Amino acid sequence: MVNQYHPDKIFPPTLTLNEKLAEMGLSAEALAQRMEMPLEQVLAMLAGTLAIDEEMALALEQVTEISEEFWLNSQRRYEAYIDKK
Repeated sequence: MVNQYHPDKIFPPTLTLNEKLAEMGLSAEALAQRMEMPLEQVLAMLAGTLAIDEEMALALEQVTEISEEFWLNSQRRYEAYIDKK
């Protein structure tokens, strides 16, 4: 028997990202510079209006030291949760 966790609510990965940025003391501007991405794109990602894709996940891994897989899996789970609503 395998234990599986099925939460009632799934939060967007940007919630984790915003918490991590606060912990690191990084602004959106600093994140955009470190990710080498346009500020507008990073702001949209932080607002949750732009999904985290593979390129962003890899850049986030390099900045936050949280794995690319975490970001991609979190985005996929969130999208699946939203689709079921």
